[in-house]
Amino acid sequence: MDTVTIENKKYPFLFGMAVLKRFADYKQIKSVNKSLEVITSMNFNDPSPQNMDDLATLFLYSLQRGSAKEGKEIKLNLDDIIDWIYSGSSDLQKMINHFTDSLGVGESKPAKSGKVAA
Repeated sequence: MDTVTIENKKYPFLFGMAVLKRFADYKQIKSVNKSLEVITSMNFNDPSPQNMDDLATLFLYSLQRGSAKEGKEIKLNLDDIIDWIYSGSSDLQKMINHFTDSLGVGESKPAKSGKVAA
């Protein structure tokens, strides 16, 4: 399983239907397909509060799912994930690529300059 490093600790992550369903519930979307549309239209260069929350929630769910699959507990929260996303971590693109590859949503679009806007 792929991992990312957040706060000097490696965390496994996993994207799949369980994460999509959980994200759909969070957004109060009744269709997993609509949830996928919302996710693929997210703008990684948009630092608006709602976009930050959505990205962090999606990534937190994938980290929680990956950790659960490995029988580990995760103690990160949304603020930790938001800080990580907007820190310019090189692992962010790895996570985005894994997501788009695992769900077959097409090519991933890197953030401008390889870094997420803050």
